[in-house]
Amino acid sequence: MTCARYDGDYSRETYVLKALANEARLKIVHHLGSRESCVCDLVELVGLDQSTVSKHLAVLKAAAIVDRERRGHHIYYRLIAPCVLDFIACAAAVADGRGSGRTASGAAGDVNGEACDDTPPSSDRSPDAGESRAR
Repeated sequence: MTCARYDGDYSRETYVLKALANEARLKIVHHLGSRESCVCDLVELVGLDQSTVSKHLAVLKAAAIVDRERRGHHIYYRLIAPCVLDFIACAAAVADGRGSGRTASGAAGDVNGEACDDTPPSSDRSPDAGESRAR
C-alpha cells in the first residue's frame, strides 16, 4: 500500500467510513471476516429484525465491503474488503487507549515502512489544530 496523494476530496473514503459507523454493521463485518453467512444467521447475530439487517447489508454492499450470492431461497453474504478488519482493530486499539499514533513500522505517518510526505498543504490545515490538541 502506498500513500495516497492529497487531493482535497475524501468523499469515497467518507462513504466507506459512514458504512462502518454502526455497531450492528461492525458486528456483521467482523462475523463475515471469518465465514460467509445467510441473512437469517446475521439476524440472530445482531438481534435485529430481518428487514433492518437487510438494510444494513445493503449499506455495506453499496460501499463495496460485502457481496452477496443467492443459493436457492437464501442469500449468502461474504466480506470482499478484508482490509476493513485492520481498520476496525485499529479503532478498537484507539478506543482502548492503545493507539499511539505510530504504525507497525514505528514512525508516525509511515505506510508499510515508507514515510508518507503527502500531507495536505499548510493552507488546508487549521492554524490552531495543534493548539486545540494541546489544551
